[in-house]
Amino acid sequence: MAQGRLASLINRILGRTPTPEYVKPRPDYACGRIVIVPRYVGNFLPFMLAERPTLPIHATVLHNREPLADGDEWWDGVMTVDYYRRRDIEIHGSSDIHGNAVCGPDGLAYNGRPLNWPYDSYGGSHIAKEWGHVPADAQQHVPPDLRQLAYPDREWLNKHAVSVAAVGRFDEEPAHPLPLSLDVAFRVLAGVHTHFGLPADRLFLHYQAAYKPRNRYCPGRGITVEWARDELASRLAPAKLQIAQTAETAAVTC
Repeated sequence: MAQGRLASLINRILGRTPTPEYVKPRPDYACGRIVIVPRYVGNFLPFMLAERPTLPIHATVLHNREPLADGDEWWDGVMTVDYYRRRDIEIHGSSDIHGNAVCGPDGLAYNGRPLNWPYDSYGGSHIAKEWGHVPADAQQHVPPDLRQLAYPDREWLNKHAVSVAAVGRFDEEPAHPLPLSLDVAFRVLAGVHTHFGLPADRLFLHYQAAYKPRNRYCPGRGITVEWARDELASRLAPAKLQIAQTAETAAVTC
């Protein structure tokens, strides 16, 4: 991984823009490299939830993916999600894209890491903040409810949480109607919480665990955990009905 970062730095100095190669699939990943397919939420949920998790699911994490430019013309569906994937591989040394779903401004959900992949540390939700038993400082420390679930395992969220990312900048409190990508993200989260029997307070925001400056406010300064959990709670009952209506007809492939 260090060699890859050095090569990337040299390429930037020399003005080169190489396309990073994919990491070869690991032998224990039966599906090989992920094939990214856009789906409407009603079809995406049965697809994702048909994958039996390697470890029990106890929580979810909401992230955002930064837009590549202002406006809407930059979004190119699968090609844009694949760009996010290549950045995860090149910069972080990941075996594939971070997280389990990317929700786009086109109203579609794009599959990420399958729930049935063997655990590794590239789910994108590493707990980097101090555990902070006393005192509890939200900027420096893991919140008490997450600490109670995860301590002392800093990879607990990567092992036991489904990570969902909405594409966009959410530095102001989202208005209603919500930006389409954020609405799709909450619909996916509602389906996950309903399927695994999780209450709304098992939703966490990435910044509650992340410490690096670029992740400090992910998924956005305007999104508080209280607002996000209330938004999710309002959607939990409809999600159960939606899954029941679509589960029999959706095609599930690996």
